[in-house]
This record gives sequence, structure tokens and C-alpha cells, in this order.
Amino acid sequence: NSELVEKLKSKSEFDIVLYGKEYQCSLLREDNILFLTDKTDYRELETKYRERTLAAGIINLDNLDQALIVVDPQERSMILSNLIGIISEWCNKNNIYVRGYSEDQYIILMDRQTLNKVLETQFDILDEIKEFCEKKDLRITASIGICCEDKSVSEIMELAKNQLSFA
Repeated sequence: NSELVEKLKSKSEFDIVLYGKEYQCSLLREDNILFLTDKTDYRELETKYRERTLAAGIINLDNLDQALIVVDPQERSMILSNLIGIISEWCNKNNIYVRGYSEDQYIILMDRQTLNKVLETQFDILDEIKEFCEKKDLRITASIGICCEDKSVSEIMELAKNQLSFA
């Protein structure tokens, strides 16, 4: 393996993948000894832990009260029902736990693996809500604040709320 030879020439400690396994290599040049420690299981466990890290967030329906103030109660109820439906459908499709916090805020919970998938779609729910509201001629938009860190739930929610203020 040419990569191994190059690293042996320049470094005394490094990681390398050989035959699908990851090894930590330690070279004692003066004794001509190369120690290989298999780190494959450790890396897999580390990856699994990272993917399962809790991500929590808040979906906020911006300007909801101002936009619906002129709408009659029956129409308001129908609009809210449709918005909740859009949010619920998106969450179900992406395996995200959602609960209403207030009429204009929804708490979402997922793991990092799910968050990464959602990031690839660039939070397409924001566009869905925008399109629905434009059809209804409403000035409602949505924003999302989300945090994914190895911290307590209350700290994660506080960080998510802070992220929402930047949206």
C-alpha cells in the first residue's frame, strides 16, 4: 500500500484504512516496530453516537396573528388547519416528532442523521408554507431555529430559540 509507505516515511503516528478496517499506527523507528491498533469498532460506535445526537428546534409561523386579524373565524380555522397539516405531513415524511407549542410555534425533535437529510432538502417546508400562504394572499412566512449538540434538552431548546432569532 503506497499510502502506508508514504506515511511511514514522514510520520510516526497516524491513522490509515487497510482492507476496509481503520487502524491507528504507531511507529518506533529506532526499534523497527510498527504497532497497528484496530479502531474500526470504535469509529463505528462514534459514528452511531454522532448520528443519534438529539436535534431540537422550533418552527415559527411569522406574522400569523397580524395576517389573520382580518379573516373571519371559520376561514381562520381552515387556514390554521391547513398550516398544521403541512407541518405534520412534512414531519411524518421525515420521521420528525412535532408538537404544537402555541398557535404559531411548533417544537420538533429528531436525531442528527434525520437533520442531515432535512438539510439536504434545505428545509423545503418553508417553501411549502410560503406557497400555501401566497395562494391565500396571506403575509405569513415560516422560520426554523434548530440546534444539534450533546447538551441537555433545555440547553438545546434555548440554543434553538436563539437560532430562531437569526432567521
